[in-house]
Amino acid sequence: MKKHILLVWIAALFALPAIAATEPPSTDSGTFASDYQSSVQKLKAKHLARELAAMAEIDQYQRHVLTEVSRNTDLSASERERLESKIFSDMAKADAAHTTRLKQILQVWSWPEIAASGANAAQDAYYLVQHSGDTALMKEALPHFEAFAKARLIGARQFAQMFDRLAMREKRPQRYGTQLRCLDGKWVLHDIEEPELVDALRADLGIDPFAETLKRIEALDETGC
Repeated sequence: MKKHILLVWIAALFALPAIAATEPPSTDSGTFASDYQSSVQKLKAKHLARELAAMAEIDQYQRHVLTEVSRNTDLSASERERLESKIFSDMAKADAAHTTRLKQILQVWSWPEIAASGANAAQDAYYLVQHSGDTALMKEALPHFEAFAKARLIGARQFAQMFDRLAMREKRPQRYGTQLRCLDGKWVLHDIEEPELVDALRADLGIDPFAETLKRIEALDETGC
């Protein structure tokens, strides 16, 4: 009986979450308080990064499924429309919930703290902001994501996309030529503020020439919008 209890105790010990493996603070009276607070903050940051990752995973999964449904030629037009409508509805609900939660997070954490919470935290936060549909949030976040792009925490193209999407939402011409809009069943470029400079501006960021975007638009024309 005692042996059985010991085995159960050992199994339970190994089943403890990773938090139990966190290094306890020093019991030295001079450093305990600061060590303790530091450990707690690290744990909070770890959980924040996990929460951002979970929201971003849902965000990207829904958009991946939508793309697959749109490209599925085995579906009838009515079935594709039904599935797309369902996914769009789910995306809208998820985006709204993610935006609300992100705003709550921002009441506690600064943008630099969010980016520092995990290796992919800035990337995950990018998806949530980009798909928030919240102009004020995007405007507040944009300078921080420019810094994240320079620090290579997100891609330069992603910063360009956020910059251009904000411009489009504010009914201004875009700068880098990354955003399209649907017109009469076809994808067309949103207006560009200085078309003659777009390649130079893209080169400054380190993203591909504008001609590559035009090729992608031609490919999209085959399916329409």
